[in-house]
Amino acid sequence: GFHFCELLLDLGKNDDVIKRSDANEVIDANNNRTYAVGLAKIVRAKAKSSRRGSTERDRAESLELVSDGVEMLR
Repeated sequence: GFHFCELLLDLGKNDDVIKRSDANEVIDANNNRTYAVGLAKIVRAKAKSSRRGSTERDRAESLELVSDGVEMLR
């Protein structure tokens, strides 16, 4: 989940975080775990915005993911 993705970010494995958070979001949404969906969006945003070679599009998507994620956490 979220904490493992945070560990992967610390190790610089941003692409792994993106894949895992995508999968986690689907599973958590199917199980009505809105808090976990919000965390998946936020950690994916961190991974997209901080990975090597990130583009303006990545950063724009990250801002949208953070906004969506925070909304889900409320």
